[in-house]
Parts: sequence; structure tokens; C-alpha cells
Amino acid sequence: MTRISRRDLGDFPTPPAIADVLARVTLDAALRRGDVRTVLDPACGEGALLAAAFRRMERYRRGGDGAGLIGVDIDEGRARAGQLALHHAGLTEAQIFHGDALRRPPPLQDGAFDAVIANPPFLSPTASRGVLTPQLRQELRARLPEGLAALTNIAALFLADALQLVRPGGVVGMILPASFLTSRDAAPVRAAALRAGSIEWLWTGGTGVFDASVTVCGVVVRRDGRQRPRVPHATGPTARTSGRLALDATLLRDGGRWPCDSTPAPMTEGARIGDTFAPVAGFRRHYYAVSGALHDSPEERGRPVVTAGLIDPGRILWGRIPARIAKSLWQFPRVDDAALAAHADIAGWRTATAVPKVLVATQTRVIECAVDEVGDVIPGVPVIALPASGRTAWRLAAALSSPHLSALAFRRHAGAALSPDAIKMSGAEIAALPLPPPSPAWDRGAQAMHDASRATTASAWTAALDRMADAMGVAYGLSPQDNPHEWWRERLPPFRDGGASR
Repeated sequence: MTRISRRDLGDFPTPPAIADVLARVTLDAALRRGDVRTVLDPACGEGALLAAAFRRMERYRRGGDGAGLIGVDIDEGRARAGQLALHHAGLTEAQIFHGDALRRPPPLQDGAFDAVIANPPFLSPTASRGVLTPQLRQELRARLPEGLAALTNIAALFLADALQLVRPGGVVGMILPASFLTSRDAAPVRAAALRAGSIEWLWTGGTGVFDASVTVCGVVVRRDGRQRPRVPHATGPTARTSGRLALDATLLRDGGRWPCDSTPAPMTEGARIGDTFAPVAGFRRHYYAVSGALHDSPEERGRPVVTAGLIDPGRILWGRIPARIAKSLWQFPRVDDAALAAHADIAGWRTATAVPKVLVATQTRVIECAVDEVGDVIPGVPVIALPASGRTAWRLAAALSSPHLSALAFRRHAGAALSPDAIKMSGAEIAALPLPPPSPAWDRGAQAMHDASRATTASAWTAALDRMADAMGVAYGLSPQDNPHEWWRERLPPFRDGGASR
């Protein structure tokens, strides 16, 4: 199979080292008790995970000739290749079937397996290959009534189904896209997993594992009623053990985001952004009202429209680089206020954004925000505006731009965006971020953000941002070792030479 066709199928073969890790953490506890005789891989490809499962079973003298190892693959050629590979490795009784596991071909049925181990296809329902047929959607709704949202990734559906395929006390180990931990459309599956069982292992930060720009995670869930307040945690591309994660399953049973780090950034007790500032977010009706009234003009006729792509840390690049809005490029995108006034349903949003404010971009690797000092900018959806003026605006921008808040937001919200390595927050989630107590350090951070907004060279810009980062680390009460300055610096976007910010 070619690389392109693998990608189209959402198929990323499991590296042997990762297959061994997943087999170990999924099976060893049960193998020690003698509880594993049947193992299913419902998206087995050429059998790497089944072979790894066999190696763990051999370690406990339960491998035999592969009897009890079952695989299913939707591609007939891969199913044949996997069967041959396992037979050549001595697993003569292992069986691989051709079929779509979500359609439940024989011998797949509820409670039939002691364990399921899988690296299922990563296919969003928005991709052509990920669209469920009406018949399959109907079948899944009947079988997984609480696990199917409108845009649930196919991989998450494999997890929900696997928890029915294993018997009570059985275990499921699975590699999933990192977005599973945080995305809204995976929430029903996360909730179903915690109702059906308990998390026994969690792997986060799996970047560079596959030949694709996808970050992965791994979960092991046992179908039992036990509560484990702390679970083993692994990180990085090799799934290296990094400690234990605190986990309150009771709080997460409504589908809340699962934790992504065993050492959360220090939290500052006290004020939150929402205590002082009211984020203003636009939605679909605001987008259509703005895009329908756009004109391209360098003259002072109408309010500038600033998209997320025109925001860099501290800088608004309107008029210096083009913006893509409604599938077209605009060099000087503007909208007349009178044109917006014709849309009565957005009157409150139009008024709330016609003031000085801080603009926060979305789907970025660090929090990127800039200050609209004049108050004439229209935030292009989904840019979030926080009304603030004068020195207060620069102080807010410094807090939002601090490495501390980027690290905190990344731990809470990474994977919710289109890119699994990006941060995507709602207005309410921005409002929940902490503010530092008033201090001279915070004032220095605000001045540094102001300097960054005026920078015309990469060196001046990065120097100002570094000053801000150091000052805000002090403002948040972090020691130099705890300030994630270097991590944040590596994730900054490159300086775009569009001249000084407006």
C-alpha cells in the first residue's frame, strides 16, 4: 500500500517499540492473573500489535501457537499480508479476517474477548473517507447511543465499541489522536469509557511517532467499577514513564477533558481574567454579517477586520500582509459600520467590539494576542476580544502572552483545535485563566509587550518578548526553573516582516 493510500485510510502503522509498550501496559496485569486467552485487534493492518501481544503472552508462557489472537482489517490485501506474517512467525492459529470491525463481522460480538489492543484509523467525519454511511451510522447509534456525536473521530468510535467487545473485567489498550483527550466531539466517548470502566494508563505528547503530522495519545481502560485516583502516565514519542496523573473520574464522567500532564504548571490563587474582563466571541451569524459586507480599501473608510492570521504576539499586521476571509485574499479588509448596523441580531457584538481591546487569536501554538488601542478593529471570527484600554490593556496582553498561561492553556486545551499541537480556547476558558497579583514585574511585562508591538525587526521583537516572559514569570511567582520560557520560546511563530504593528 502506498503512503498516500495509507494516509487516505487514516492508517499509520504502529512502530514496533510502541507496539511493545502498548501490549505491555494493556496485558501484563491480566496475564499475571491468568486472565487473558483471547485478544482482538479490530484494525490490525499487518499484525504488529497482535505480534506484540503474542510476545507478552510468551513471556508468561501463554502464547502457544497464537490461538485466541484475532485480527480484523478493512483492507483485504492487508488482512492477507497480516495473516501470512503471523503464520511465518509461528502463530499458526492466529486468525485475521477481512471486514469493517465497526460493522461487527464474525466473530466480533459483545463480551467475546479478554482484551482489545488497537491503533485504529484516524479519520474525522469531515474527511471524505471518514464519513459514515447512513446505514453504519444507524447501526452505531443503536449500539453506541451515548458515544456518537456529529463529528466524532472514527478512532474514538473504535474505543467505544471495544469497551463492549471485552467481557466484564476485560481491558482495552488503544492509540488515538491526541484530540481525543480534549475535543468536544470525543466527549461522549470519554464519558462512556468512564461509565464502563476505569483508566489504567495514559500516554500523552506522542509527537513524531508516525509518518504524519499527527500527535497521538494512548489509553488503557479496564471494564470494571474500580476508581483509580492516580494512574501511570507516559509522555513523548517513546511513551516514556513520567509519573502518575491525578484523576477524579467522578468529575470527568460528563465527558470533561482528560488531563494531559503529570506536573501541571503552578497555579496562582486569586483573581481570574473573567473577574475583571468580559471576553466577547463571535459566531456564525457574525462571520456571515462581516464577510458579506467586506470591501478592500487602504483608505479610512470603514473599520479594519483583523483575523487570527493577522495577529502575532503583540502585533496586528493588518494592511501589511493579506488576510484570507470567505475563501478570498484581502489586503485591506474593511467593513462599514453602517453595513453591520443593518444586522440587528449582531448589534450587541458590534457595540461591544467598537472599543479599545485585546484581541486573542485561536488555534495557535502559544497564546497570541495584540492590543487594539484605538478601538476601531472588528475581530474576525473566531478571534476573541477582551475590552480594555490604556495601561490596563497592555497589562492584560502581557498576562495572556506569558509563557505560564500558554503552558497552562496547552495542558488544558491542546488537541481541541484543528492541529493537535495547537491551543484553542473559548471565551469562557480564557476567562478562567489566572491573573497575577499587582506588582512592578507585571508593569515591566506590560511595557515589554508595548515595545514588542512597535518592533520593526525580528531581533527587537524577540528581545521585547523575552523581557515580557521573564517579567511575567516573576509576576506569577515562578522560580526560573518553573518558568516555561524556553518551551514557549521554541513555539513562538516566526517574525513576519510586515513593518510595525498598526
